[in-house]
Amino acid sequence: MKPIAWIVAGLALSWLAKVVEGMGDLSAQASERLPLYIPALLVLAAGQYCMYRGFRSGIAAVWSGAFDRRQSKASSNARPAQRLASDQGEVTSDFDADAVIARYLESRQATAPASPEDAPQQAARLPAAPSSARRPAKAQAPARPGFGRRIV
Repeated sequence: MKPIAWIVAGLALSWLAKVVEGMGDLSAQASERLPLYIPALLVLAAGQYCMYRGFRSGIAAVWSGAFDRRQSKASSNARPAQRLASDQGEVTSDFDADAVIARYLESRQATAPASPEDAPQQAARLPAAPSSARRPAKAQAPARPGFGRRIV
């Protein structure tokens, strides 16, 4: 209904601009017509703006489906009812969380070695950087506390 009101207002303002301009045409001198032409142009511009707003909001309403009120009300009423029906019904799923955890623990125990002696020996890793004992004393940083703010 809003687009129709904008369009009607635009048509009424355009008609009013025509009436004001017509009153200026009755006088014989240009100095008497000019004061009526400027307000007529302003009213005409306002009428064209109203027409623009009406068509723009009408296209937006058609595009979004605002004029199909029966369908939008039915779908909005059905959505909560569908949610309630799905919440009340028993969930029928084949997923069993306890069985999944049991299978995971079994596979983990089967792949883990029973004792540290059974574990394969890993190759000794070389340090990526020289140890702090080899660095000069100037390069060593003071020990940082692991908690709280750093003091600068």
